[in-house]
Amino acid sequence: MALRRRLHVSLFLLLLAVAFLASPAVGLPPGGCYETATKVSRRCSGEFIKALFSDDLHGVSRKCCDELTCVREQSCFSVLLWYCPPEAWAHCYGGKAAAGVPLQGSP
Repeated sequence: MALRRRLHVSLFLLLLAVAFLASPAVGLPPGGCYETATKVSRRCSGEFIKALFSDDLHGVSRKCCDELTCVREQSCFSVLLWYCPPEAWAHCYGGKAAAGVPLQGSP
């Protein structure tokens, strides 16, 4: 009986470890996009957070991408490139954005 209980506990801990290792949050940049998520409307913040944690590359609307890219948090650029089309970058960066990639150090 004690052996069975130990086996169940060990299996549970193994499953828990695998679940945390497979978490999409591991791929977030060091800044975590905190400023980007908090400086947009509640609806857009919700879309962005849901997309991040579900790995849904089409989960952020174009309107929200316009808002998110205009925050200009550099630590979040690499994440936003996955979720927002080049047109969204041009909305705030105009001619400064090349193929959807904002220039480093641009205001």
